[in-house]
Amino acid sequence: MKIVIAHAAFNDVVLAAGVYSWWARAADVAPTGAEIVISAVMLPALLWSANLGGTLTYNYGKKTRSSALNRLLTFFRCWSQHLGWKEEELNKARRNRLSEHSRAALMQ
Repeated sequence: MKIVIAHAAFNDVVLAAGVYSWWARAADVAPTGAEIVISAVMLPALLWSANLGGTLTYNYGKKTRSSALNRLLTFFRCWSQHLGWKEEELNKARRNRLSEHSRAALMQ
C-alpha cells in the first residue's frame, strides 16, 4: 500500500511541477534558477515514479498467457489423454522424479 501512495504522490508532484514549469515559461521569459532546479528534479522524480509503477505491475499485475500458448497446452493435454496418459499418473511421475532429485542432492 505504501508503494501505491508513493507512486501516486510522485506522479502528482511531477504533474504539478510540469504544469508550473509550462505556465512559467509560457511568457517567453528566460527561466529563473528555481525553474531550472524544478526541471532538473522533475526527470529523476518521474523516473522513480515509473520505477514504482513498474514494480507494482510486476509484483501484483495480472499474469496472463497468450492464446497461442493456451492452444498449445490444450493440444498437449488432449493428445496425452488420447494416448491414455492420466493426469494423476503424470503428476505422480513428476513428484517421484522431484523426490529422487532431492534425495540425490541431499546425498552429495
